[in-house]
Amino acid sequence: MMEPAGSSTLRCTRDESWNLPKPVCKVITCRRPPPVLHGKVEGSDFKWASTISYTCSEGYQLSLPAVLTCEGNGIWRGEVPQCLPMFCGDPGTPVEGRIEGRSFTYNSKVSFRCRPPFLLVGSSRRFCQKDGSWSGIQPTCIDPIHTICTDPGTPHFGMQNSSQGYQVGSTVFFKCRKGYHIQGSTTRSCLANLTWSGMQPECLRKFEHFNIGG
Repeated sequence: MMEPAGSSTLRCTRDESWNLPKPVCKVITCRRPPPVLHGKVEGSDFKWASTISYTCSEGYQLSLPAVLTCEGNGIWRGEVPQCLPMFCGDPGTPVEGRIEGRSFTYNSKVSFRCRPPFLLVGSSRRFCQKDGSWSGIQPTCIDPIHTICTDPGTPHFGMQNSSQGYQVGSTVFFKCRKGYHIQGSTTRSCLANLTWSGMQPECLRKFEHFNIGG
């Protein structure tokens, strides 16, 4: 769409000339779209009928999928969005423990503590990350009387490295003797519920394949 620059009506005078210069048609353009905190405009064409959109910085998300259109009156049509921080949700409070911090949006931090004599296993602090998930491991408060897992066992033809012991939070390592390969978990950790993570490993014999010539 064009708009005339100057008068759109001319009058022929007695001296056979026009009373005003001929008008020039200019493309209608809209002003620069309004800025959005923690966001930016996508698109640089602000002429009539063109469209622009918005994107947000890492850790933020659009309040609505906004597309603005430049109309014939030089005004943008559409609702300008907001860039809101990602929401991680309540990370939960461990039994026999408490949480400190009530903000669950991007860059927020929460801390955990256990009531005496319980011991905290997991992350004592967690941060709300840019993808809307919490960092670290969900903490648990465990009874100090029950903090040891049972021996996870050693696979036949294999070895177990348990130098850290079987305390909650410790990790054991497994490997097989020469000529065998491991199937299952090479490491297992003692969890707060006194079970082992992963799968019990096995050591299986390696078979060599020979090509028999014809």
